[in-house]
Amino acid sequence: MTRFSVRWAVPVLAGVALLVAGCDSPPEAEKKAADAAITAAKSAEADKYAAPAYKAVTDLQRQADSFMGEKKYKEAKAAYERAKGLADDAAKAAVSGKAAMTADVEKGIAAAEAAWTGLDKQAQAAAKKMKPDMKKAWTDDEKAAKDALQAAKAAVAKSPAEAKDKLAVVLASIEKWTKELAAAATPAPKTPQVKAPAPAKKP
Repeated sequence: MTRFSVRWAVPVLAGVALLVAGCDSPPEAEKKAADAAITAAKSAEADKYAAPAYKAVTDLQRQADSFMGEKKYKEAKAAYERAKGLADDAAKAAVSGKAAMTADVEKGIAAAEAAWTGLDKQAQAAAKKMKPDMKKAWTDDEKAAKDALQAAKAAVAKSPAEAKDKLAVVLASIEKWTKELAAAATPAPKTPQVKAPAPAKKP
């Protein structure tokens, strides 16, 4: 090899070595960006209000971390970049999801209050037919339902997911007592009286 070619070959080889090293280096910047985006999504409560999207993000994050552990840096980089994009989308979805759930729960609370008012009237009408244990159960459930409704109304603005859980307790009680009170108001079927056969006439 001539002195000229050697002089040019050295920097070229050095450049190739740096390029190869760059391809094999861990994608730390992409990992940091993805982790920050996922943390932001969690802060936006995407785990509650955009749960499917958030799960997809965390699954991809685990896959990217696995690639890192296996030193598959090209795959890891692509996964982290994708995870960041999905995390940003999940954070946005959480905002709209929370607003939608708030509206749904507020409607549910109003409907539950109206339904319970109707049940209360039915309970008063059926009070004389209620057995003592049924009266006690009604009193206990009525208090629990009213407390849960108040708790749901207090929580809905800040945490509609918590309010939804409180409302579910009330709705279950409404379903239960709708059946119970309907049964109490239904008259018991009369037992048909069987007449004794007339004695046979003597011949």
